[in-house]
Amino acid sequence: MMNIKPSEKQPALLTMNPLLFMVILGIVQGATPLTVDLYLPAFPAVARDLHVGVGSIELTLAVFLVGMAVGQAVYGPFTDKHGRKKPLLVGLAVYTVGSLMCAVAPSLTVLMLGRLLQALGGSAGAVITMAMVQDLWQGKEAARRFSLLGLVSGLAPIIGPALGGVILTKFPWQVVFWGLSILGVVMAVLVVFLPETSNREERKTVRLRDALDNYLVLLKNRPYLLFMLSIGWVFGVLFAYVTASSSIYMETLHVGPGLYGMLFGLNAVGLMGASQLNRVLLNRFSLFQLGLFGVLLNVTVCVVLFILSVLGIHSLIAVATLFFFLMVSMGFTMPNLPALAMGHVKERIGSASALLGTSQFLVGGLAGTVVGLLDGPLVLAVLAGCSVVALTFLLLAGRGRMAGDPVGGPMPPSSGH
Repeated sequence: MMNIKPSEKQPALLTMNPLLFMVILGIVQGATPLTVDLYLPAFPAVARDLHVGVGSIELTLAVFLVGMAVGQAVYGPFTDKHGRKKPLLVGLAVYTVGSLMCAVAPSLTVLMLGRLLQALGGSAGAVITMAMVQDLWQGKEAARRFSLLGLVSGLAPIIGPALGGVILTKFPWQVVFWGLSILGVVMAVLVVFLPETSNREERKTVRLRDALDNYLVLLKNRPYLLFMLSIGWVFGVLFAYVTASSSIYMETLHVGPGLYGMLFGLNAVGLMGASQLNRVLLNRFSLFQLGLFGVLLNVTVCVVLFILSVLGIHSLIAVATLFFFLMVSMGFTMPNLPALAMGHVKERIGSASALLGTSQFLVGGLAGTVVGLLDGPLVLAVLAGCSVVALTFLLLAGRGRMAGDPVGGPMPPSSGH
């Protein structure tokens, strides 16, 4: 049995098996994509029961993404001040209450409020699980733990839609949210057994009133800001796809809930496979080169999808193939662009991580909202537009490298630090 090796800053508090520790964190982190993906096949059924259009149900996803953005911004500095476990348990309690509200929702308004509470609670897991790993490991060992964490939590978007499709063939859509309520309770029980990983003495030096100033300093860091905006708009593509996929597959292409869940899960396999290939390719190529490849592939796929839609070509094989490669592109952008951004930050690491997450869900929520209000080729125009904006910011961020700096060479000093 392995023993956890704490970092130099962290006292030797831990005796838990590291694999069990990472599995628990992976379950908590995976709750967010599972909460998004599990009810995607239920959109038409929820719309019928609540007597609204599918576009209105798609807006509940946008509400969830905005809640995730706001929640992460709050939990970032809050967990630095009050530790990891207590804020995480509070977040899981809020998540469970939100899930229960969704399960008994008699109207669209109550469903939206429940989704908002789910997001505000679930955002604790997104921020705090990453912080707990950074509390305990550094350097390459931390990177290995993040890879393991991503592997465990990455199962959620694979099994989520497929499981949701199976549930809907046997039970009403409310069962999905009853299940998420139970998951919230189970996660809280598991977290009780986790150790507190933050350093009590360091927490005493944290002042919550400085949180806004820290964020403002980060926004003045030009390289960090440009890379952050690039990955933010990539997430705009991702969440626009998640929001629109059910209507594209199930209404335009007449795919049933079961097949839709399988196709969505297959795309998640593409993302995970590309991210693992990315780990191998980093031995030969730089973060910037692989990130640029991912964004270029992203733009190409989105533009082709838009052209097919304008031409009125509705081919399940073509659309499913393009969506698969869209997720492959995410496997190269999602690991590399945040790493490029964080490489320009020498301090305020927690705030920088929270700001990255907030920007991703803000842009994702915006794109999801717009997609929920549109139909036809305009939906795919949103995806194409987000991908082009992401490429623009990435090229601006990499302009110094392209002008002569060696790609993959040393990062320039951070501005604002």
